[in-house]
Amino acid sequence: MAADSPKQQVESPLVALVRVRKEAQQAVARFHAEVEADRLAIRRLLSEPTDTEAHKPELRPDQRRKDDAVGVARETGAQAGDDEKNFSRPTDPDTQGAEATFTRYDIVIWERIKNSVEWRTASLVEEIHKEISKDHSLLELQGMYPVPWQLREVIQQRAESWVQRLYDACCDVYKRSGNQLSVEFDRAVWAYCVEPFIMREMQTNAFGYRASKLLELLLCAVGSPPENRRFLKVGQKDCCLAVRNMIWQRWHDKLHHLPSTIDEAAAAIASFNEMRGRAARIVTGLASETSPVPPAVPAPVPQPSAMPEDAAMSLAPVLPKSHVETPPVGSEDRQHSLSSNHVAVRSGGADAATWEGIEITFLSDERVQIHIGKTHETRNYAEFGFQDNKSKNPNRAWETLRRLAELRGIIRDGTQACLPWPKLEKRVQEIRRVLRKHFSISSDPLPFIKGTGFHARFKISCGPSFRS
Repeated sequence: MAADSPKQQVESPLVALVRVRKEAQQAVARFHAEVEADRLAIRRLLSEPTDTEAHKPELRPDQRRKDDAVGVARETGAQAGDDEKNFSRPTDPDTQGAEATFTRYDIVIWERIKNSVEWRTASLVEEIHKEISKDHSLLELQGMYPVPWQLREVIQQRAESWVQRLYDACCDVYKRSGNQLSVEFDRAVWAYCVEPFIMREMQTNAFGYRASKLLELLLCAVGSPPENRRFLKVGQKDCCLAVRNMIWQRWHDKLHHLPSTIDEAAAAIASFNEMRGRAARIVTGLASETSPVPPAVPAPVPQPSAMPEDAAMSLAPVLPKSHVETPPVGSEDRQHSLSSNHVAVRSGGADAATWEGIEITFLSDERVQIHIGKTHETRNYAEFGFQDNKSKNPNRAWETLRRLAELRGIIRDGTQACLPWPKLEKRVQEIRRVLRKHFSISSDPLPFIKGTGFHARFKISCGPSFRS
């Protein structure tokens, strides 16, 4: 037993890391298996013949071959006649049939607002074309090849605002007729207005190019107006198609009141990061969730030679600098300030080692309540670190943090934050700096996730008293 103990001391961090990684891989594999099983179940459900189909006459061989070819094309995503004049449509054969079978789109709702909405849509498209020709953010990035990722980001935000304006027009017309918005209204607007605006193709110039209204706006935004469409490059086309497909998926989920697939992906990434951090703490031997309060002196950091190189590189600092420093003797005010600034981290124990264990609730415009596990504290903007040194009022970063709480932790673009994108990035950097200093956690509390925006890893919202 004594001979085995040195070997166990050397191998236990490695074994723990390998075990946690293996559990993560197994969890991912189970998830994919469940998704595949659901897909197969939906296919079987949709492939079962109804009573009417069971009595259909048998097809001739040539018809059967034609139907088989159509089925293969749908399964593989192939599309006949795909050339530079046509643009693909995001379809999912596993869910599209189920949606058509179980979802009802009330045509009566659409008929009540059709004429007014179609007139407003035409006016909106003309207005957007004028805005594109004067959009300095787009003009600065057009003409570059390959297409810069910044241009795609700007186009994506513009497209989101265009569809939002179209939906707002539908809501305005419907409410003016004395009706209340409902789930049935959202579905009808999606089926007969928003989805055709995004996907229904029509001829856009004399050369026969076909595109939907949204795709035509995207092509103009990327720098390819109808008169120059014959010079359209593959990268520009791919950029516009990717943005259109993302907009289609987002508004499909929104108007069908489904959980956003983008938010689910962000939650999965956050869960993986939390698991990775737990594995790193297990390797260091310091951070099981039942471990006592960390000591005031830092634990020795394992040498890189004692573990694999990739594991050593992935470890975050075990203890922040603020836990090691002590205030000067005799400075009671400084001691009280340091203790109050870090009371949540010290009392939270292991739960405070990650952003996922922190919850911030705005009680008013100038005060928040912070929950970490079973402990909580109340802070105003000055105590939290968001005070402007000159005016002593809340700074701009505090306003952005408050807007983040109103949006429940996700800011997709500058339009939602009521700020230009460069200023929004600057405010987010200030928020990161203050939160890292206050909670003494070195990782990013507000990462940018492509396709989602700035997504808070901690929970943040506005309490009932904030709205009263």
